[in-house]
Amino acid sequence: GFLSCLCPSLLQACNAAATKAMREADVIVCTSIGAADARLLAACGMAIDGDELVSEQLNGKMKSTRTIPRNPNISVLAPDGLPPLSMPFVITDEACQSVEPGSLIPIFSTNGCKSLVMLGDPCQLPPTVISDDSGVGSSPLSISLMSRLASTLPAPVIVTAQNDKTPRENMYLNLKLTKQAASLVQYKGGSSESKVSYKKQYAGSLLLSVQYRMHPSIAAFSSAVFYDSMLSTPMFLTKERILPDEFDDILPLDNSPVSVRFINISGKNNEKRGE
Repeated sequence: GFLSCLCPSLLQACNAAATKAMREADVIVCTSIGAADARLLAACGMAIDGDELVSEQLNGKMKSTRTIPRNPNISVLAPDGLPPLSMPFVITDEACQSVEPGSLIPIFSTNGCKSLVMLGDPCQLPPTVISDDSGVGSSPLSISLMSRLASTLPAPVIVTAQNDKTPRENMYLNLKLTKQAASLVQYKGGSSESKVSYKKQYAGSLLLSVQYRMHPSIAAFSSAVFYDSMLSTPMFLTKERILPDEFDDILPLDNSPVSVRFINISGKNNEKRGE
């Protein structure tokens, strides 16, 4: 009896303090699963009833979450006695590595998302699904929400990129070696001539087509293999991070300016599926 009387007041005080802290923040950062935290739900007008929570804990039942209806004729207050927090903007980073149910939590848990920004790359690591033993991503959970939306939404309107006059380095993209490497990867991967292009497959996404991290000869490979040669590099990076002469002496490449070498490192310590 004492626990059931004490816990609701403690929960209310905890939620009120958390709501006050979140109200003073400009940005709330959490994991996708963390967006379902009871304190955040309460601050946004989604509440877990304290009496029900204690009763269910004592009876060994699961928690139940109830949503307070958004009726303009009903006064709905957050735990601190003020109107619920409004979180109309949700930004999800590394969205392509998150399973779809996980990505849905921050969208719906705050009860007010109006604008969603998902950052990620469908050509990089997919969601990790431990229960999928196929090794080829056959589970429905292997397709992220961002990949699904990028494949179904209409193409976005691009304005600023069209006005970018930065000189681009295209020499490495047009090298015979780059094209041969791209063809070899597609052949080894079992790709057919009818392979859907990146632009068509993910038409609903906005590709950040200019990269500043790598030397253009390195970026050219990824651009040719994964992005249909749409990924470009500013020309000024050509003079940065030049391949050391010592490295070129050890692994020469017929006087080619390419700074990339693929080295076979297979050995007895390599792990293989099923072994």
